[in-house]
Amino acid sequence: MVDRFSMPLSRSAATTLVGASVLYQARSFARNREIFRAGELRDGVYFLLEGWACRCTILSDGTRAITRLLLPGDFIGLQSVYAERHSSSIVSLSACRLGLCARSNFVENIKSSDDELANVFCLLAEQEQAVESHMAAVCRLPSVRRIAWLARHLLERGAQAGLSDGTSLAMPLTQSDIADALGMSVVHTNKSIAKLQQANVLNWSRSHLTVLNQERLDSYVGLPI
Repeated sequence: MVDRFSMPLSRSAATTLVGASVLYQARSFARNREIFRAGELRDGVYFLLEGWACRCTILSDGTRAITRLLLPGDFIGLQSVYAERHSSSIVSLSACRLGLCARSNFVENIKSSDDELANVFCLLAEQEQAVESHMAAVCRLPSVRRIAWLARHLLERGAQAGLSDGTSLAMPLTQSDIADALGMSVVHTNKSIAKLQQANVLNWSRSHLTVLNQERLDSYVGLPI
């Protein structure tokens, strides 16, 4: 079963676009800093060079919903090609470094090449698929299987980013981050992780994820989402 969110489409496209948008400014952020806020004017397109971040929305009751976890190699703010304001917020989950290409420069670069424009549309399509996959997991899977889905998803994306061998991954996620990404309470998240650990499927600590039995992990996920 292949997780569409983890297909390596963005790697080649991102490399091409970074090569095209050579005029960028490097910016660094400490952990838990707001990189930009929903509703703010877009200043350009970001490329995550180092560290982890997330796309999130603050709901009417003040709780946070993480709609995408961002790893090195991910573009942030591609919608600036057609929209002037950010539709959601981006927050650093660890110390991170990003490259910022000014909106006008980025748009001019992609307009100059059909291949670069095609890459932007491919990346936007992948991001839409990512949201669909994430929503399917949150809406359709019970809590333990949501944790299993996220574990497999993170390991696959970590392998793409060169951070994982496919079975083990160092990461900065807290249980609060995991809960916000899966629409669960922290208590329920803790209990669900504990069940998978007791079943010898995985070990998930504060800073590290290791899969102990890939076949059983896949059976918990169950759905080809």
